[in-house]
Amino acid sequence: MGQDLPTPGEAINSIAFGPGSDTLLATSAHVPVQRYPIAPRPLVAAVCRRAGDAGLSRADWQTYLPDEPYQPLCTRPRLP
Repeated sequence: MGQDLPTPGEAINSIAFGPGSDTLLATSAHVPVQRYPIAPRPLVAAVCRRAGDAGLSRADWQTYLPDEPYQPLCTRPRLP
Protein backbone atom coordinates (compact mmCIF):
# COMPACT_ATOMS: atom_id res chain seq x y z
CA MET A 1 0.00 0.00 0.00
CA GLY A 2 1.33 3.40 -0.85
CA GLN A 3 4.37 4.63 -2.72
CA ASP A 4 7.87 3.23 -3.03
CA LEU A 5 10.12 3.99 -0.08
CA PRO A 6 12.07 7.20 -0.60
CA THR A 7 15.78 6.49 -0.81
CA PRO A 8 18.90 8.61 -1.23
CA GLY A 9 19.36 7.59 -4.87
CA GLU A 10 20.07 3.86 -4.91
CA ALA A 11 17.78 0.85 -4.92
CA ILE A 12 17.22 -0.85 -1.58
CA ASN A 13 18.34 -4.48 -1.49
CA SER A 14 17.90 -5.34 2.20
CA ILE A 15 14.95 -4.78 4.54
CA ALA A 16 14.17 -5.94 8.06
CA PHE A 17 11.79 -5.14 10.88
CA GLY A 18 13.21 -3.17 13.78
CA PRO A 19 12.75 -4.07 17.44
CA GLY A 20 9.08 -4.40 18.29
CA SER A 21 8.17 -4.62 14.57
CA ASP A 22 7.06 -0.97 14.52
CA THR A 23 9.88 0.18 12.23
CA LEU A 24 11.01 -1.02 8.82
CA LEU A 25 14.77 -0.81 8.23
CA ALA A 26 16.09 -0.57 4.67
CA THR A 27 19.62 -0.37 3.26
CA SER A 28 21.95 -1.31 0.41
CA ALA A 29 25.66 -1.16 -0.40
CA HIS A 30 25.80 2.66 -0.63
CA VAL A 31 22.67 3.63 1.33
CA PRO A 32 22.91 4.09 5.10
CA VAL A 33 20.19 2.39 7.12
CA GLN A 34 16.87 4.15 6.55
CA ARG A 35 14.14 3.88 9.20
CA TYR A 36 10.45 4.01 8.29
CA PRO A 37 7.76 4.00 11.01
CA ILE A 38 5.05 1.41 10.35
CA ALA A 39 3.20 1.20 13.68
CA PRO A 40 -0.52 2.03 13.22
CA ARG A 41 -0.85 4.75 15.87
CA PRO A 42 1.96 7.03 14.60
CA LEU A 43 0.88 6.50 10.99
CA VAL A 44 -2.72 7.48 11.75
CA ALA A 45 -1.48 10.53 13.70
CA ALA A 46 0.75 11.55 10.77
CA VAL A 47 -2.15 11.25 8.29
CA CYS A 48 -4.35 13.34 10.58
CA ARG A 49 -1.66 16.03 10.92
CA ARG A 50 -1.18 16.17 7.14
CA ALA A 51 -4.93 16.31 6.58
CA GLY A 52 -5.32 19.13 9.10
CA ASP A 53 -7.05 16.77 11.56
CA ALA A 54 -9.93 16.50 9.10
CA GLY A 55 -8.90 13.00 8.08
CA LEU A 56 -9.13 11.56 4.61
CA SER A 57 -12.18 12.38 2.53
CA ARG A 58 -14.16 9.44 1.19
CA ALA A 59 -12.64 10.14 -2.26
CA ASP A 60 -9.07 10.12 -0.89
CA TRP A 61 -9.82 6.98 1.12
CA GLN A 62 -11.03 5.27 -2.07
CA THR A 63 -7.84 6.36 -3.86
CA TYR A 64 -5.36 5.26 -1.18
CA LEU A 65 -7.22 2.48 0.66
CA PRO A 66 -9.65 1.05 -1.90
CA ASP A 67 -9.90 -2.36 -0.26
CA GLU A 68 -10.69 -1.01 3.21
CA PRO A 69 -14.07 0.25 4.45
CA TYR A 70 -14.12 4.02 5.03
CA GLN A 71 -13.41 5.21 8.59
CA PRO A 72 -13.17 8.82 9.76
CA LEU A 73 -9.91 8.17 11.64
CA CYS A 74 -9.23 11.67 12.85
CA THR A 75 -12.58 12.04 14.61
CA ARG A 76 -12.44 8.71 16.42
CA PRO A 77 -10.16 7.44 19.17
CA ARG A 78 -6.75 6.49 17.81
CA LEU A 79 -5.85 2.86 17.10
CA PRO A 80 -4.50 0.96 20.11
